[in-house]
Amino acid sequence: MNSISQRRSARILTVTARVLMLLVATCTAAWAADPIVRQATGVIQSDIQPAINAFRTDLGGVNNGAGGPATGGRREITWDGVPDALSSPNGFPADFFNSTAPRGLVLSTPGGSLQVSAKLGNPTDTLVRFGNINSAYVNLFQAFSPERIFTAVGSTITDVNFYVPGTGTPALSKGFGVVFTDVSKPGSTKLEYWDAQGNLLFSGFVPAVQGVHPSFSFLGVSFDSPVVAWVRITTGSIFLAGTSVDTDTDDVAAMDDFIFGEPQGTTNFSCNAVCFASGDYWRLHLKPCSGFDDFKNNNISLRIAPVKEICPPSALIHLPGFNNETPVSIQGNIAQIKLLLNPTFFSDPPSPETIRETLIAEYIAAQLSLVQHPGALSTVKQAKLGCYGLRQPVTLGHDNEHLSAFSSIADLLNETKEAIKADDTSDMAKLLLVYEFLQGTCAK
Repeated sequence: MNSISQRRSARILTVTARVLMLLVATCTAAWAADPIVRQATGVIQSDIQPAINAFRTDLGGVNNGAGGPATGGRREITWDGVPDALSSPNGFPADFFNSTAPRGLVLSTPGGSLQVSAKLGNPTDTLVRFGNINSAYVNLFQAFSPERIFTAVGSTITDVNFYVPGTGTPALSKGFGVVFTDVSKPGSTKLEYWDAQGNLLFSGFVPAVQGVHPSFSFLGVSFDSPVVAWVRITTGSIFLAGTSVDTDTDDVAAMDDFIFGEPQGTTNFSCNAVCFASGDYWRLHLKPCSGFDDFKNNNISLRIAPVKEICPPSALIHLPGFNNETPVSIQGNIAQIKLLLNPTFFSDPPSPETIRETLIAEYIAAQLSLVQHPGALSTVKQAKLGCYGLRQPVTLGHDNEHLSAFSSIADLLNETKEAIKADDTSDMAKLLLVYEFLQGTCAK
């Protein structure tokens, strides 16, 4: 993802004597006003409540609760209405707060699953406050809005993507804040705010309470207009596990309330009329030729157009494992391209070899589809994945990178190249699903 190079210090506002104000990173100069940062720590709810109230005022309007889109105001998630069947020890659905109880928020994590803690008297007698993961957590954590709290499982990373509530339409929020429990090491927990173009708007560490357990911390950042497309939350330095405890160097923490500005639908990303074909299509119809049959009349409906041989233009593409990352000419390498477009391993379930070779084929097919487009290739690559139907965010484990509706085709190609290079089967399987989206919908 790209970040803006020019930065300036964030304006910090004093909110209450209990608030610990820190200059927590920098923000990019892409709007008229600096963001407003609200922070607080304490050992009881009332210690951080003034900062939370101020943050709600910054967002403006009322709490819209669960339901369809609104023109302003905010949304809040306390986790307490989540049913027992979706709470510990069970996993929590990533889109619960955009489908079952619509608030316009979808979650993801490279750890693979999410969890909301059990409540007292639950049907399975599961310990509260993630005592099912580690019994020490019952006393280490406390709930700000009793009695459930939230965590990612197998990772400290939770990604938050905004959508028009109850829909698959990407949205922007004016701000986002989180209540944390037991952040005890400075620098262990942070929030990162990103815009629709993949630029980092703001990154800040959550204030810590050292030497006191349990405790509360709050960080909320708001902007003068809806600009936040997604937020990355890093919670603690190690994720919750049976062997994970607070030490002199390690910090385990959990989350409670989320508060954020009403997600507003956006067209703040570019779409281009590119239709992506599969590896099989290009393997069957790609052929060497001296001239270039203009593809202009076919670029919208490539896969449903009458079958025809495709004469590629003289363009360069990457062939993983063949050219050591140096792009090669299509015209001079038709035989090698066709070979790589045809996976040779077949198994059910797919073997790592099948997954890798299939991803290579789809990666090459995407490049071929792009170079056939009559528009400038560099412009086409900036088209967003949301234009092609991608709605659920995808978090890749090899470097904790993130793909969402706001990511560009160029981002996808770069992540594909890295996953193939790292030979990461899990990431490659996720990327194959993204290519299915590209091939399933042509931008109009």
